[in-house]
Amino acid sequence: MTHLAAYLGALAALAVLDTIVLTQIMRPLFERHVPQLLASRPDLAAGAVFYIVYAGGIVWFAARPALAGGWGWAAVIGTGAALGALAFSTFELTSKAVLEGWSWRLVAIDTAWGATMTAAAALAAVSAARIVTPA
Repeated sequence: MTHLAAYLGALAALAVLDTIVLTQIMRPLFERHVPQLLASRPDLAAGAVFYIVYAGGIVWFAARPALAGGWGWAAVIGTGAALGALAFSTFELTSKAVLEGWSWRLVAIDTAWGATMTAAAALAAVSAARIVTPA
């Protein structure tokens, strides 16, 4: 039950935070910098699969060790941020390497967003788990 709560906490945080940032910040940014690469409509199924998989990664690599080790909030946030920076920079740096018009600004902004969002999702995951299974 603890890991399910963590998973649902991470999934909810990802869905809410990324929906807001994608629609209000990232889409307009991509429209300015790489409009030729944007689909007219997002592939919602692919997005859903990403969230399902990524929430599992957050639980496995951040929440699970935090819960097992009794980590404090700073360690949870730091681990989540590191995981997010790693994951998002993989996409961003690959895009910079192979796509015409991908800028260092896009790399920096989206990598920072990935670190921030993943830290928040890790925090939500651990918080949810600790609510259902208090220490």
